[in-house]
Amino acid sequence: MFSRSDDTNLSDLFQADTDPSPPFSRVPPWKILMVDDDADIHAMTLVLLKKAVFQGRPIEFISAYSSQQAKELLQQHSDVAVILLDVVMESDNSGLALVSHIRQEMGNTLSRIILRTGHPGGSGEKQLILDYEVSDYREKADLTSNRLFTSVVAALRTYSELASLEEKRFAMKRLVENTAHLYRLSSPSELCQLALSFWINRHALIGLKESGGYRMIAGIGRWRDKVGSLLHEEELDTLLDPQLGNHLGYRWSLTSNRAFIFIIDLKREGGLDEEFFQAFCISLRSALEHCCEHQLNPLR
Repeated sequence: MFSRSDDTNLSDLFQADTDPSPPFSRVPPWKILMVDDDADIHAMTLVLLKKAVFQGRPIEFISAYSSQQAKELLQQHSDVAVILLDVVMESDNSGLALVSHIRQEMGNTLSRIILRTGHPGGSGEKQLILDYEVSDYREKADLTSNRLFTSVVAALRTYSELASLEEKRFAMKRLVENTAHLYRLSSPSELCQLALSFWINRHALIGLKESGGYRMIAGIGRWRDKVGSLLHEEELDTLLDPQLGNHLGYRWSLTSNRAFIFIIDLKREGGLDEEFFQAFCISLRSALEHCCEHQLNPLR
């Protein structure tokens, strides 16, 4: 069982995110999967970490009480950031077998795994770290609140960095592969919607300037339902106010006198890669210029 003997001031470590968040700035939680056949371990983990906030995002806990249940939940939740995994469950090595399944059969190399054991004296810690792709190995009796918090934050930070690198790699690959296709599209809305598919796990909008504001012509994530709506300048100013939200806007005008705005939510693990963002905006602007020119001069 966990100990709380070295706790200092838990309120200094676990700060509840009590600030009201406007609809545009709500962020998804970090998902932590607890895999343990002891219900008391699940309950104690929740007590110690339920108020934890990392990079402005709260934590959502998912419970599994067997290796099989964990496999099923991981299929349903591909974005689990950290797995707190008991070594001994159905068998002495069921936890280690699950690590191999996650890494090799599922091909999941992003989720960080922290092994926990209530049976010290088994496989050596150093050898486990060497033999299995895990972030940490802890004895349950040694997991005080501060040490558990430290292990989880370190794992979340590593996951955040790896996820950001994976997003950039995927996005750059998609951008290179699909830029030529963007130039063959004749509809600005179709072009913009395809362009936004380059962003994975993001929330973004593209709008076309009209009288009184911008008509949203493409959107992804939770902003998809904004497509077709007219956002007035006052709404955009509020949305892009750095004091009220965490969004980035990019506006530009084309030679056809059409003006566009691209808005993206920055509240995502790892932030936003500026290099890719600039490359994306340049490619999108160029493709839109070509598209709008073709609309004005269909015979060219």
